[in-house]
Amino acid sequence: MAKVKSYYTELADEQVSDILKSYTDGKITADKAKQDISKVDNLNLIDIDENNIDDVLYFAMEDAKAVA
Repeated sequence: MAKVKSYYTELADEQVSDILKSYTDGKITADKAKQDISKVDNLNLIDIDENNIDDVLYFAMEDAKAVA
């Protein structure tokens, strides 16, 4: 069971990371990123929901600015 949960957690994390990368690179808008992230399967495994998705986007952008 742990391996299955780990697999789906990693899969969701990779999908969200790809979306966040597109957002921080300016390829998609915040609204599009929120829409795409909300469609990711098993999003609850990485503790993202409608209540904190704005925070996720904000901190992703802040992290990207700090690196640049």
